[in-house]
Amino acid sequence: MLIINIIRRATHFFWFRDTVNLFEKDLTKDFEIIEAKVPFELKKVTSKNIKDILTLKDKFYLKDLISLLEKGELGFYGYMKSLVIHWSWVALGEKKIPLIYDYCFRDINKEEAFIHYCETSKNVRGKEIYPSVLTKVFAELKNKMGIKKVYIAVEEKNFSSIKGILKAGFTKKEQIKILKILGLTFIKRKGNL
Repeated sequence: MLIINIIRRATHFFWFRDTVNLFEKDLTKDFEIIEAKVPFELKKVTSKNIKDILTLKDKFYLKDLISLLEKGELGFYGYMKSLVIHWSWVALGEKKIPLIYDYCFRDINKEEAFIHYCETSKNVRGKEIYPSVLTKVFAELKNKMGIKKVYIAVEEKNFSSIKGILKAGFTKKEQIKILKILGLTFIKRKGNL
């Protein structure tokens, strides 16, 4: 996996093109918790359960997740029986958030959060796990942390994620086109932010 990442980064230096959509959810408005089509349990990631990701992914991912937890980010695992079937991470506080790799950023304030690094196991995709997790995370952020707005970014080609994001009640706020040629980065933003 390390070799693949090195090759990807080297290739991205010479050529990279992508389109990312930024979505927003206003937590000051009412929303409903979406129930998945299969039962699962959502738990916060802690130093005690962080290694549970190894039931879904290899140890390469564990290092990334430990780093996120050490930075003070909030993680959530979705479990079926004792297996992790979903993860989502939330950046909180006043900071600059990378929307895609390290090419394009957005500032969030203390009343905002950015959900990122989400994945659902292939075995349970299509069972509405993702929108269910998102709405449960909304409730946690609103009720326990006073968050008023939540953002999420996704590549335009990721239709299944976009479907789950829209089902959870997000609205599209911005489209970001990124082109990188020989180390020069060009960004075109279109939207109502």
